Amino acid sequence: MAFVEALCRLGKRKPIEKITIKELTDKAGYSRATFYQHFEDIYALLDFVESIVIERIKANFLNIIERDNFTETFIDKLKLPSSDPTTDYIIELYFNTVLRALGLWIERKRDLPLEVLSKLIGRALSEGLIIAVG
Repeated sequence: MAFVEALCRLGKRKPIEKITIKELTDKAGYSRATFYQHFEDIYALLDFVESIVIERIKANFLNIIERDNFTETFIDKLKLPSSDPTTDYIIELYFNTVLRALGLWIERKRDLPLEVLSKLIGRALSEGLIIAVG
């Protein structure tokens, strides 16, 4: 996790393209050899970090879904019968919105703490977009 923390710290100051393996390993307190035992390059480390973030968000999202029978509650909030053929489309719309929010967060170089983003997504899904923003 030292490499992850070092990448996050360095990534706040400069774009990933400008971060060298030497800077990263110095910040993490490990040798270049140790880095290369775990990662092919800095982009492999970035992929690893993104997978951790996505897993955390998925876990938070699954907690929301599992809590209080989310699917039925979600459909009830939308006032759609579960047998309505449009229900699947609306659920798909919400899930794709979550994925796009994650993409935006990554594009903006993780400008919000993960916990804030997770809570925002959770509120938007459980309470609705207008309430989550306002």
